[in-house]
Amino acid sequence: MKTAGCSVFGIASVASPSSASRGRQSNNSKNYEIKNLLRSGNKEEAYDLCDEIGVIYTHNTTKFSSKELVQEANNTDGSAAVDGVSTQKRWGDPDNDPDSEMTVSAVALGGDDESGYQYVIFNWDLADAAGADCHGPLDGAAISFSEDIYRLRKDQTKTKGNTLVETVPHVHGVYAKLQTGRMAPTYSGSGWMETEIDTRDDELGAETNIYGELIHTWDPFCSPSNIGISWSLPGPGEFDVSISGSGQDWKAKTFTTHTAEP
Repeated sequence: MKTAGCSVFGIASVASPSSASRGRQSNNSKNYEIKNLLRSGNKEEAYDLCDEIGVIYTHNTTKFSSKELVQEANNTDGSAAVDGVSTQKRWGDPDNDPDSEMTVSAVALGGDDESGYQYVIFNWDLADAAGADCHGPLDGAAISFSEDIYRLRKDQTKTKGNTLVETVPHVHGVYAKLQTGRMAPTYSGSGWMETEIDTRDDELGAETNIYGELIHTWDPFCSPSNIGISWSLPGPGEFDVSISGSGQDWKAKTFTTHTAEP
């Protein structure tokens, strides 16, 4: 079954995402290959492999443009950041208007003994260009769930892209703080966050939404010391940041609907 739709908050969407689901649990010999394909951004190859060996999976990709993104960026007073010194300078050349995208994938992985877990990975690839903006001290990424039916597996949340500062587990999922300020040696507009979850025994077969969310902060005055940041995950798909001082932020979100497997 294939469906199409679009989910994006805080930005304007310019292309429809895709989603799909197939098969049954994998065996351990293929888990590593599937994960590595998804981490490297070779999503279609990973989904083809899932189809080939009969693995249950869902995915959703949301695309957006850098030009539309800046129109929805938030200043601390809630106004749109369209004054020319904005996150548009960092995320893309408005003349080229390159597409950016975010994908969340959920895969039911397990062994031949029918034991298994859900592997979730959130990828982002943001159009990048040199510009006048200064990064805030932190960006944030989150994976969360629409129902309290999963348990996070201990020490299985990882990220790649910018330097990981901390992961914070939560009843609704998990979020990560990523170092992006002047202390960071480099800055990357691409990366991923992954985690593993077990399904509660009495919730097998339930349908849930799995969200991937990214929050970018920046400082138009290049004074990170003036920024205070507080993160929260009050509910599924509700990753949020509160910024004091001169900091600004924007948020992007995508989700897929996934059936809870054993």
